[in-house]
Amino acid sequence: MTGLLNLFLYQLYIIGIVALFVGFAKLQVMFRARSMRALAAKLGFKYLGPPSIGVGIPPFRDRNMRRSLPASFPLNWWPGKDIRYVFDVIEGEKKGVPILIFDSYLFRGQCTVIACQTEDNPFGKKAGADYIAQHDGWTILYRIPYVINPLAASTMSTWLIEQVVTELWKEDVRRD
Repeated sequence: MTGLLNLFLYQLYIIGIVALFVGFAKLQVMFRARSMRALAAKLGFKYLGPPSIGVGIPPFRDRNMRRSLPASFPLNWWPGKDIRYVFDVIEGEKKGVPILIFDSYLFRGQCTVIACQTEDNPFGKKAGADYIAQHDGWTILYRIPYVINPLAASTMSTWLIEQVVTELWKEDVRRD
């Protein structure tokens, strides 16, 4: 009888740990969506959503993902080809140039993308862990996560996104 009780308590313990993990992930998603909405309002942009799906990386490519992004935004660049799901999409304009900001799930983890519909590089010099790609009339700044860690933030902070957007078209952009 004691063995069954110990087994039951152990299973209850495991279920509790899983519930805590899922609850933490859901809170993280909720706070990220809230901060992205606030960022969009602060920059005078429009938050298009949708919020993240929550825990884990979807193993499939979301068929409705194209509805969240402008039709002119290319997905045939690397790592754009690996994007599985797009969430927290923000759309706006600065100096007459369309700007698109979104988080995404890649095959390797989460990634934040900041894109401007221009052939010119408005981001200045590449800094830190950021990469710049130019494709189909868009200049795209993105950061690829090194390790998939569900407890670590692998997207750019809203503070950093705001800094990048406000410093667009400055010659010597430095971000860490």
